[in-house]
Amino acid sequence: MVDRAQATAARRQAFGSTTAPADILQPPRPEDRIDAIETTLVRASQADDNRWTFVLADGSTWRQTDTDRVRIVNREGEAVRVRRGALGSYLLTVGRSGVVRVRRQ
Repeated sequence: MVDRAQATAARRQAFGSTTAPADILQPPRPEDRIDAIETTLVRASQADDNRWTFVLADGSTWRQTDTDRVRIVNREGEAVRVRRGALGSYLLTVGRSGVVRVRRQ
């Protein structure tokens, strides 16, 4: 048996992941759904294809999915927000930077 606080913590940890822990496979009630997470940046790097990879303080890694150019403040500790977008996509913002369309790795 998992209490509500444990289930919420597990949902937050699994946010954006394609694999969810077994104890939270039941769809959450609307009031328990997580639509965004806020954490801080550990590091960000750009690959040869100019797409960004973001490592966040909560242990998650997110990779840019589009090819749009974006300028970010690449500084450890910078505030990061990842929120749900349309059609199952996710949008990441570092500080006051532009929005980056991302997928969790």
